Amino acid sequence: NDFSINSIYPNPFNPIVNIGLSIDVVGHLQLSIFTIKGTQIKTIYSGPSSIGETTFTWTPKNRASGFYFINAILDDRVETQKVLFLK
Repeated sequence: NDFSINSIYPNPFNPIVNIGLSIDVVGHLQLSIFTIKGTQIKTIYSGPSSIGETTFTWTPKNRASGFYFINAILDDRVETQKVLFLK
């Protein structure tokens, strides 16, 4: 078992991206979106995690095309992946 961002699809995306997580323990999960400059622009989820596979979606509103970082934190573990939004 492991904690990871196991899929981001489609990538590049427009208008919605699916973020698949693999979670191996119950803990506090925070899933956020950051700009390429490191500014946090959206918290998709913040709360208790469930063991197993789960998928979240993000639909950017009033955002420019470009690269964004998806950041998942589970207790003290961090996973980050890059995604490309194309209008």
